[in-house]
Amino acid sequence: MIKVSVIVPVYNAQRFLRECLDSILNQTLREIEIICVDDASCDRSPEILEEYSKKDSRLIILTQPKNLYAGIARNRGMEKAAGKYLAFLDADDFFEPDMLERMYTQCEQAEADICVCGARIYNMMNRRLASSNYTLNLQYLPEKVTFSPGEYPDEAFIFTHSAVWNKLFRKSFVLENDLRFQPSERSNDFYFNFMAIALAGRITAVNRILVNYRRRTAGSLQETYEDSAFDFYDSLLALRTELQKRDLFELYKQSFLIRAMLLCLTALDMSKTGEGWFKAARRLRGEIFAELGCLQEIKVPCAFQPSYDRMKSIAQFSDEQFEKYEPKLRKDESFINEQDVEFPAANDGDVKVSVIVFSGNTTEGAKECLNSLRRQSLKDIEILCVQEVSDRSPTLEQTAKKIQQEDDRILIVKSEENELSASLNRGLNEARGEYIAFANSDDLWAWCALEHSYAEAKKHNLDELFFDADVFYDPMMLYRQHPEYLTAYSYKRSRESVLSGIELFTHMAKKREFVPLMTSQLFRRGFLEKNKLEFCSGDSCYPGDSCYPQGSGYNMFVLQCVRAAERVKILKEPLYMRRIHPGFVKENPIIPPVYFSVLANNFKRLSVLGERCERQKTRIIDLRGRLSGVKKTEKAKVKALNEKLNRIEQSFSYRLGRSLTLPFRFLKRFLKRNAGK
Repeated sequence: MIKVSVIVPVYNAQRFLRECLDSILNQTLREIEIICVDDASCDRSPEILEEYSKKDSRLIILTQPKNLYAGIARNRGMEKAAGKYLAFLDADDFFEPDMLERMYTQCEQAEADICVCGARIYNMMNRRLASSNYTLNLQYLPEKVTFSPGEYPDEAFIFTHSAVWNKLFRKSFVLENDLRFQPSERSNDFYFNFMAIALAGRITAVNRILVNYRRRTAGSLQETYEDSAFDFYDSLLALRTELQKRDLFELYKQSFLIRAMLLCLTALDMSKTGEGWFKAARRLRGEIFAELGCLQEIKVPCAFQPSYDRMKSIAQFSDEQFEKYEPKLRKDESFINEQDVEFPAANDGDVKVSVIVFSGNTTEGAKECLNSLRRQSLKDIEILCVQEVSDRSPTLEQTAKKIQQEDDRILIVKSEENELSASLNRGLNEARGEYIAFANSDDLWAWCALEHSYAEAKKHNLDELFFDADVFYDPMMLYRQHPEYLTAYSYKRSRESVLSGIELFTHMAKKREFVPLMTSQLFRRGFLEKNKLEFCSGDSCYPGDSCYPQGSGYNMFVLQCVRAAERVKILKEPLYMRRIHPGFVKENPIIPPVYFSVLANNFKRLSVLGERCERQKTRIIDLRGRLSGVKKTEKAKVKALNEKLNRIEQSFSYRLGRSLTLPFRFLKRFLKRNAGK
């Protein structure tokens, strides 16, 4: 039985077509068919399709007599499809290897008509990844993993975006409701997508990034946007008309108007010239806003309030005001002239990056983590799996041994000590790469993460590079209990300048943006060796300081690296994906940003406070020494000394000082230890 039919419209896609087809044919779900509809391509796309169809009988080729656009191609593919479910993919994009299996399994378990997943956006113009929470917006997803959109109408059109390539549709549901794609040049999937959502009995979701979407590829419709910029308007009108026919418009009116507003503003943002922008703005102001009803007072969620205010301004402005405020209303176009080329790879045999992987909490995560590293676009890497003597989870070592037979870049590094810090230090000693990265075996990497981070570090000769991390919740509804993690590992703004570690830390900490996550950083190995930087263990981590969160050893490593680094930079790109699960939440509470803010603003004061604590600590040591010399028969004297000792150790000033000055004391000890070396 064919479980999923994947429909791919193909038009002049030779550049990325092989990668697209490989990503489908190599899916872990094998019971699939791939229907490629050649929309009268005039490049080598037909030859590539023929080549692949000879290698794999699951690939079916359909040919259009002329270029009729993706909507018609998808409709034709649906007519041929034999699968229980339908998936759609553009020819310049690609799936993650387990995309169809995860989506199919979720649909079957939930008995759902539609399944939605997250996606990753890759901008070909500036060659950067971008966060895309809007493809699956947990903030507006109902509290249940599987839900009926009619029960949550105000969120129905805003919990996901208007494209179909991050969704799986039950074919019988599509046929029963006679859902078809529109024949327009662009926005042809908008009507199909939201009409399906409005009519679905059950919708479910997978909180994973399973699709990679390329934006602004040469020859794509985005490059000729202004010729068909208002196709979305026709799609909105068609959607509204059909909802009205089915007596559903009033139910979904709130989310329809918000979606209409967002699409209108997107049309402005996609305008490539000032002339095109003014033309679009005038039409929105004079016709479209009013016709769609966007200007009526509605309940706008906080996240969309800036867009709503922007729309109101555009609707009220005169042409003269457009001229005056246009730079503020229109996105910067400075990237338009950048060359549309692939990010340069640097695979010449030398080890560029050593990735030290340590055990996480989940049993299924290790294989995913290692495979995400094996699929990196930068091939010149080594993967060091570190294991302490009594590892809480032997899964990492077991998985690494299995995969090691297929990939000799994977190495297993064992430590004779029962401490993770010792294992990490052993990994540092074994690493041969020019740069070093760390990974928790629960987590994942974006496909180009090491290539992008390595290129950025080399370009600026960095000691340390910080980059963003996205998160995914496992289980997904854990988000409702802990939404604070969603943006906890992302920097609020991009910073192009190279700073010293202290300068960057002070600047970021004062703004409460410092993220002490070692797995979303890249370290130059020569820098670590020169400064003898390693992970602390035992008492040096001050495990008794209960005011400081667990994992202080990792945070201390990051802080001492920042303290010693001369060249540090932030790359505003989500390259790492952190799994948020119950065990993680229990062991890794988010460090309040104010902690680092206080540290940055009060270096001198904390220094004085730290010295006072050290003096008190000296008094404690002295008292303990005196106690050991007092005869047990002198009970009164022993009791008095013990009471004095307890008063010091339990005093608020001492405990507060110990907790606040932990990073400072550690750095001071580190610098003192290395001063004479």
